[in-house]
Amino acid sequence: MLAEVEEHHRVALRVVGRAHVRGPVVAEVAHMLAELMENALGYSPPESEVDVVSRAAEGECRVTISDYGMGMTAGELAAANARLRGEQSFLVAPTRCLGHHVVGRLAERLGVRVSLHPSPGRGVTAQVTLPEELLAVQPAEAVNGSR
Repeated sequence: MLAEVEEHHRVALRVVGRAHVRGPVVAEVAHMLAELMENALGYSPPESEVDVVSRAAEGECRVTISDYGMGMTAGELAAANARLRGEQSFLVAPTRCLGHHVVGRLAERLGVRVSLHPSPGRGVTAQVTLPEELLAVQPAEAVNGSR
């Protein structure tokens, strides 16, 4: 997934509990997350990092992508969330918002929930929730590290 992101060296990744995405949807999930990371990197100062945290719990995996850039107004967040939910045509939004439409279409097809919120302090945080149906069940040996 990070291979799709141009400035991947600025991404700080933290994994809390492992979740594995099912093979048939890996490329689409990776593309969706890469679009959100590119957005975060593009609206952050060039010297700053983007934090990506993955948490597997209770049959789902939550991924947060936080930047500490210029942020968005309440109106901009509402419009962006509408694009992510597929409620706004990509023909009426500026070209720079096309990534939201891509993410929204992928999320709708996969049953993923995506929303944007203000980051603590400054910036924007994307919250992505991957449902259990997209996650691969790991054998007990793999989970426990035994054979």
